[in-house]
Amino acid sequence: MQIKKIDLSKIHPPLPCAPIFEEHKPSVRGKSGESVFAQPVFLQSEADGYKIWYGFEIISAIKEAGLKAVAAFVIPLKYTFTDAISLAADYILNQRPLGPIEITRFLVTCQQQCPPNEKKTALFKKLTGMDWTKSLEKDYLALSNLEPLFQKYLISKKAPLKTWLLTAELPPACRALMQKLVSACQPSLSIFEEISHILIEILRREIIAPEILVNELNWNCAPELNDNQRIQKIAELRDLVQARRFPHLTRHRRKIARALEALDLPASVNLEYDKNYEEPGFIINARIRSVKNLAELHDFINDSRAKLEDLLKIM
Repeated sequence: MQIKKIDLSKIHPPLPCAPIFEEHKPSVRGKSGESVFAQPVFLQSEADGYKIWYGFEIISAIKEAGLKAVAAFVIPLKYTFTDAISLAADYILNQRPLGPIEITRFLVTCQQQCPPNEKKTALFKKLTGMDWTKSLEKDYLALSNLEPLFQKYLISKKAPLKTWLLTAELPPACRALMQKLVSACQPSLSIFEEISHILIEILRREIIAPEILVNELNWNCAPELNDNQRIQKIAELRDLVQARRFPHLTRHRRKIARALEALDLPASVNLEYDKNYEEPGFIINARIRSVKNLAELHDFINDSRAKLEDLLKIM
């Protein structure tokens, strides 16, 4: 493999499918392609030019800058598909591990290129650190059906394989709901996983169509929200799915909340209880800084005795 300066006109345009490896668009400085060689380009010789394996963004940036050539590693024509991918992967793996969608794109390309099984499995092991199995390949290939919005979001969050598989497991109606959440609110990965898990758990537990479940949740979100609105809409959806997941517990919590509101606690008094309702009763904490605080506590206990007894009964 040699480093050569290649005329851009001789490089074949990329296919409509996404490149195997994720890239970041570089800035181009200077008057020649060598100025961006800190991020290498991997090309492979073909009968009438060169094929790109890695460096799509660099080549695009060079074209935008009006340059005519790029310095690249040139893989000989005789090298197989797996040989070429292995060479490009060596560079990337020295920088970072490959993401799940990159492994998916590799396997999709394998379906098109049909390399020998032993070469595919050996390269799969190199790229993932895992042994290839039919089941594992099926899981990865399912990720190719994920909408671009999810792919971009999960890549930006550096999501692990389990989160990608969780997203792929969501039925279309639930994925549409999660797309609205991601697009409008950009939730943290943990919240995204939490809501996705709950949706799947509900569907497994109940005989209900995903479309009906989503309609029952009745969660809508405007496309443009400020930070406070995003936080509120995320909390709203979390509350809706939790209420749908634990309907009896949710009704009980609302009953407790109404009883607490009726107590009208003084500012110096705080009432604590087990939010999971595993420990019966409650604890009354009072910060006494003055005779007034002491009088407030005395009056609260006397005036609210019946309400406190009612609260104790429902806890």
